[in-house]
Amino acid sequence: MAPVLWLDVTRLVSRAGRGVLTGIDRVEHAWLRHLLGRNHSDTRYILRSTRGYVLLDHRGASALAAIVMGDRPLGQADLWSRMLGKGSEPRHRVEAVLRPLAVDRALPAGLSRMIARHARGAVWYLNTGHSNLSQRTLSGFAQAAGVRVAVLIMI
Repeated sequence: MAPVLWLDVTRLVSRAGRGVLTGIDRVEHAWLRHLLGRNHSDTRYILRSTRGYVLLDHRGASALAAIVMGDRPLGQADLWSRMLGKGSEPRHRVEAVLRPLAVDRALPAGLSRMIARHARGAVWYLNTGHSNLSQRTLSGFAQAAGVRVAVLIMI
C-alpha cells in the first residue's frame, strides 16, 4: 500500500488574498494542484491556523486552491477574529472559509492526537512552504507510528 501524503498548506493560507504569489508560494501551490489533480481521496492537507491545526480533505483543499486562484471569494472572518480586530486580514477570512470544511481540527496541544486519529499506515508529511516547521509540528508527526517527514529546501 502506498503511503498517504499529508501536504502542509500553511504558507498558502497565510498568503492567500495578498496579491502575487512568491516563488515558494508557487511551489506549494503547484504541489496542491498536482495532488488535487490526482484526486486521491486519502491525501490530506494540514495547516496551522491562528487557533490550532486544521486537517482538510480533497473538498477543503479544492476550496483553498480556488481562493488562491481568485475563483472563490475570501469570505468574512468569524466573530472571534472580528472581535480581536483582525476581521479584515485575509488569513482570518480564508480560515473562516476552511474551518467548516475541515475533516478534523485540534488545538495546538492536541496535534499529535489528531495525527494519530487519521494517520493509519504509512504517512508522508510534506512541507514545501517552510511555514509550519515548529518543534510542536515536527514532534507531533514524529510521535505517530509510520510517519515520515519531508521538507523541501530550496537554495
